[in-house]
Formats: sequence, structure tokens, C-alpha cells
Amino acid sequence: MISFAVLSFVSILSCDSSSQNTKIEVVNINIWESEDHTFVPYIDSIITEFEKKNPMVKVFRSHYSVDEIHTQFQSASIAGTPPDLILTNSDKTGLFVSNGLLMPVTGHFDLNQYVDNAVDAVIQDGKTWGVPNNYGNQLMLYYNTDYVKKAPRTTNELLKICETLIKKNSKKEQNKKITCLEFDQNEPFWLIPFLTSFGGWPIDGHTPNLDTEAMVKAFDFIKMLKKKGYISDQCEYNCMDSAFKNSQTAMVINGDWSAASYLSSMNDKVRISVLPVNSVTGIRMRPMVSGKYFFISSFIKPENLKHVKKFINSINSIENQKRMKSELKKLPAIRSVFEGPHIKTDPLFSVMAKQIEYGEAMPSVVEMRAIWDVIKQYQILVLSDKIDSAIAAKRMQQDVLKKINEMRI
Repeated sequence: MISFAVLSFVSILSCDSSSQNTKIEVVNINIWESEDHTFVPYIDSIITEFEKKNPMVKVFRSHYSVDEIHTQFQSASIAGTPPDLILTNSDKTGLFVSNGLLMPVTGHFDLNQYVDNAVDAVIQDGKTWGVPNNYGNQLMLYYNTDYVKKAPRTTNELLKICETLIKKNSKKEQNKKITCLEFDQNEPFWLIPFLTSFGGWPIDGHTPNLDTEAMVKAFDFIKMLKKKGYISDQCEYNCMDSAFKNSQTAMVINGDWSAASYLSSMNDKVRISVLPVNSVTGIRMRPMVSGKYFFISSFIKPENLKHVKKFINSINSIENQKRMKSELKKLPAIRSVFEGPHIKTDPLFSVMAKQIEYGEAMPSVVEMRAIWDVIKQYQILVLSDKIDSAIAAKRMQQDVLKKINEMRI
């Protein structure tokens, strides 16, 4: 009896040990994103569905602002605790690659299914470093049909609309201040369309190109808009966004990411147009184009990589790309969806696609980090009349060259 009891006890232990050894551990995937609030229910629904189909995978999503996600990702990587995956703009690709923070995605995904220009934006040193999720991120002209019946095709038409609107408003509504146009005056991203319309571009290959006549004229054009009262004295993103939503400005220059919000909050009185042609130069205002990309941390664990790849392919499926188009009003990155008839015949998306055609690919080289920082510093000074446009352009070039040299030391 004792021998039988001992044998039974050993057998039970053996079974428990075997059961523990075959137990499958849950894999935790951490994703950071920098999208707006309209994106949250969309991605969370996809995460929920993904976890149902992959019960041994748990996906944790964290939100950061565009600026925060870049700095936090660098800090976390240095500390050895980065997320497995980030979804953000392409402009920091060069910086992340130079610091060894990203894993190249070449060979891990079928990149031929994506729009060519979208993939090209994240190619460095012959390797592709990101997987496109949506394509665009372009600035466009939104206008309120209560004030503007037809979008301006040229800057002369824009100025005429503004002159009429300001005169009419000053007589009709003394207590309600209405501006004609708003955009983020503090961010260089909004300066670019004015710069390109005068024939400028901030970089030539890897060399900064800021001390130019085009830069001076772009600054002076914006200062003219301010002097005439067509735009606010000072207005950053929240200012311009709320002004348009509250019908306190007739037009706003904002990105494709704001389309869903404007269309839902302003009902039928909002329209979207491509940015106008500069009447002086005959050159269209051309914004930078990029999109949002999935970037995989170079520190990702091998057991996590398999599930991260599966998740990216899931959220970028044709079904979810079509959902993104209908729910988020964003242009998909999958070529078959982007070039489909439902894009070309749609009044909204045909304009968005046309603006991309009129745009320029955002440079992702590491030197752009210094260029953005320096332009922003002087842009604020110029538009607050604290420095002359020509002096600012000259100093920007000097400062950015110095900053790039410091980055290379």
C-alpha cells in the first residue's frame, strides 16, 4: 500500500511538471502611436479583433503627441525599454536609423503592394525602414461655405476673397472678429507650401538651402497677410483648429488628418480644395507629403517579431485599409485601394489624391532635424516682427550648418 501511494504521488508530480512545461506564455506587444483622437476607436477595434484571433498575444497601445513619441522612443531605446512598434510620421527616419533604433523591414513584408512614393519616403542606405499605413499627411485648404462659395485657384483670388470678407464683416458684425485664413504660424511644416510657391525647398540632398530669395518672399507674403488683417496676429495649431470649427475664420490650411473631424463637426458647410497657385510665380503651393508608418524597434525580441509582423499585416489588410478610408477619411497606402475607382470618383478623396500629386515627398534625412529646429526658431521671430526676413534667412543657414556639424561630432 505504501509503495502504491508513493508511486501514485510521483505520477501526479510528473503530470503537473509536464503540464507546466507545456504551458504557453502570453506574448505582450507594446505599440506607441501619435495619431489623433479619431484614430483611437479604429485601432482599438482592430486590436480587439486581433487578440481574439491570437489569444496568446496581448497588445498594449500607448498614445503620444508627435513630438513626444520621437523623444520618448529615443529615451526608451537608450534605456533598453522601447516599445516593439511605433506608428508615426516618416520625418524622423534618418535620425532613428543613424542612432540604430530601427530594424529594417526589407524582406519581412511584401512592399510591392504599397504605393511606390510611400515606400520611397522611408528608404535609407538601400534599405526600407518602415511599413506605410496611410499615405498623405499633406496640407490642404479647407473652407467654410458660409463665407466662401468657391475655392480660390490662385493667391490673387485668395486675396480678393479675403479683402471682400474682411470689409463685409467689419460693417456687418462689429462684435464678432472673423479672419479670412488661419494656419499654424509657429510650425515650419506650414511654411513649406508658401516656400515652394516661390520656388524654394529647405534642403538640397543633404545640404540646407535656407538663405534664399524664396525664403524671404515666403516670410514677407505671410507678413503681408497679417498686416492686412487676413490672418491673426498669432495663431498656432489649437488656435486655427478651433477658429475654423467655431466659424471664426473662413478658411484654414490643415492636414488630411483633420478631414474627419471637420466633416463630422461642421456638417455640410465644409469643403476641401487643393492649395492655390502663386499668382506672382505661377507655381502651385506644394506641401510636403509623407504619411504614417509602422517602425519596428531594433531591440525587438525574436518571439515578438512574428506577432508584430502579423499585426501590421492585419491592420494593413485591404478590408481595414478600406475601413480607414471610410471611417477616418485618410488615403490608404495599399496600391489596389489607393488607385481604386472609389477614390477617383469620390469628391473628397479625389481632391486629397490630387493634393498629394501636387505635393513633394518629405525628406527623411537626418539633417532635417536641425533644419526644422532652426526654421521654427526664426519663423516665430520673423512673424512677430522681431527680425527682418532677409536677415533671418541668412542666420538660419549659418545656424543650421553649425548645428549639423555639432550633430556629426
